[in-house]
Amino acid sequence: MNLKIYLFDKSTVKSDFKRFWWVPVIYMLILAMIVLPKAVVIDSVNMKNIGVYCNSDEGVFAFIFSFFMAGMVFSYIHKGSAVSMIHGLPISRRTQYLSHILSSVVLLIIPVIIASAVIGIEGISQRAVYSDAAATALKYALKYFYTCCIYILLGFFITAFTVMISGNTIAAYLFSIAAVIFPSFVYYITNYILTNNLYGFPGIDPKIMDYIYISSAESMWSYNSLWYVILIVILFFGCMKLYEIRRLENYDEIVAFNILKPVFMFGASLCFGLFGGYIIYQASNINSIFLGSIPLGITALIAANMINKKSFTAKGILKPAMLYIAVIAAFKLTLAYDLTGYERRVPHIENIESIEPYENIIDRTYFQYYCSNVKAPDYGTAKGIAIKVTDENEIKNISDFHRFISDNKSEMENNMKVIGMKNPVWINLKYNLKNGKTLKRSYTLDGDLCGTYLKAYYETPEYKLAKYPIISDSSKTIRSVTYRGDTKTEGDIQLRYIDYDKLADALKKDIDGLDYEIIYNMNKGLECGEYISINYTETLNYEGKDFTYSYEDTIELNRYFKNTLALINDELSKYTDKLIKEENIKGVYMVFDSYYDYDKQEDTGHTVNITNTDEAINIFNALKNNIYYLNESDKNSEYHTADITFTTDGYTEYNACINKPYNEIPHEISRYIE
Repeated sequence: MNLKIYLFDKSTVKSDFKRFWWVPVIYMLILAMIVLPKAVVIDSVNMKNIGVYCNSDEGVFAFIFSFFMAGMVFSYIHKGSAVSMIHGLPISRRTQYLSHILSSVVLLIIPVIIASAVIGIEGISQRAVYSDAAATALKYALKYFYTCCIYILLGFFITAFTVMISGNTIAAYLFSIAAVIFPSFVYYITNYILTNNLYGFPGIDPKIMDYIYISSAESMWSYNSLWYVILIVILFFGCMKLYEIRRLENYDEIVAFNILKPVFMFGASLCFGLFGGYIIYQASNINSIFLGSIPLGITALIAANMINKKSFTAKGILKPAMLYIAVIAAFKLTLAYDLTGYERRVPHIENIESIEPYENIIDRTYFQYYCSNVKAPDYGTAKGIAIKVTDENEIKNISDFHRFISDNKSEMENNMKVIGMKNPVWINLKYNLKNGKTLKRSYTLDGDLCGTYLKAYYETPEYKLAKYPIISDSSKTIRSVTYRGDTKTEGDIQLRYIDYDKLADALKKDIDGLDYEIIYNMNKGLECGEYISINYTETLNYEGKDFTYSYEDTIELNRYFKNTLALINDELSKYTDKLIKEENIKGVYMVFDSYYDYDKQEDTGHTVNITNTDEAINIFNALKNNIYYLNESDKNSEYHTADITFTTDGYTEYNACINKPYNEIPHEISRYIE
């Protein structure tokens, strides 16, 4: 027999073309309305960004149409009348399967070929105004074509697989949708369970979702899509095998293979149960996901059992229900009593090569940057090599701190429940071990309970480098310095005459002098209403290549920045025309310790309105110098927030906000605090 005839059946292919010709027509119409208009408006300026102009599709429609196509082309195996005729066909099931694949892929790929060709032709037509137009457009057209092909095959075979294991087309579509969202469900529910029930669990890296769900042609055009290709090959042969061994008389079953019925039953109960527990948690704010998962889980178990057996008996559901409860209970006990030893695990010092304890600070500090090289790593990544703790004494101190956190789990958690997030400290630890492995932990702690252990975390050169990038020894060029004082200046002032080298030295000296108690106090939210922003460029070497970054480091000033403040105050004397004049002040309105009242749906707090000009000026002058104020005889260090608005004769208002301990708020202001 001819090989071509053996692999494909001509009549089957023709039949599919006649039945489903309308699918590529609709697909093409949608591409013509959404994708192609984006291609034809490309001009010489935007040609460089052709991917952005054509990203309204990015293969999404390819996936959607292939999703439905697979269900339609194989839907006959779910119909009794059609199934009875299959035995009489003069072709093997494998030939029939391959013929359906060929016809479906051809029908789905025709619109993609046309759309890709239009994108490429449009680029060629622009080469008169942009020399690289043709190459840019053709490259993107190829990426777009590849992305759509991958999504066509992936969407088709995912649905084909569920069609083969199911006896109902609607159920097959629902199983396909479940298969697509299942990785996301597993990620979020697992992350939630472990984060809330496993002390120190740092969370699953969200970047894993970027590899599971590849969402753009640029990302697909890389090794990231290799696992998609492998999955497609596995599904192709898996579907073919299932099609060959499937018992055709199971066309009316939700699950066509008996061996998969327990998987369906327990899978549905676990998914619905855990989701139900999560919903109960969201509604009650009580960590009851395991207890909450039992009612909905048992309900789903009963429903799935009835679907499998098409009947219900209490005796028949008792054993599966008890097994389900036992699995949930075992999982809960494993986490509650740390049977795996995860929570108590602290690496031995001799096994530690380095520690990266400031990843969370780097993420918050280093995210706003610019680099002209689009292939440059993140600023924090490029700089992160220098923010590893390698000193043996520092490693020992941080390790001891970690052991203290682990040993005092109950006290830490109970205290956080009682006082809430009053003085929280967020600690992220990443151990780089000598055997090449890593160990990560993440904690939210009551800083007051940590005491002197905070010294191990805060009082290191690496912490200060993570918090204040300006102090690093790498080569920098300061381009501008901007100052803002809520009660000193009318808006931001660019300090044009300040000596950049002296400013950098003053900042470094002040920051080097910060001890852990000062840093802890500052991290409570200390705010005095004065800020400087330093815009600079910095060249970093990463993996043998130099990258130049532009960055703006904004620093909140307080009384601990004595050298910096002295330099700035001297500089401000050169900008008298931009300083706020006290004679303009006529009144003041103050709101203390404001918060949002959800019942009233408004901000509320203790308010004070002063119309006496002299009193308003006294408050203005006190606030202007509040950064230095400290009443050492007063031991009240309770933090208070004050939102202050000074009024004038005209429409101008001056707004200031401070957040300080009571004994650091000038008496002219603190006496109004209730």
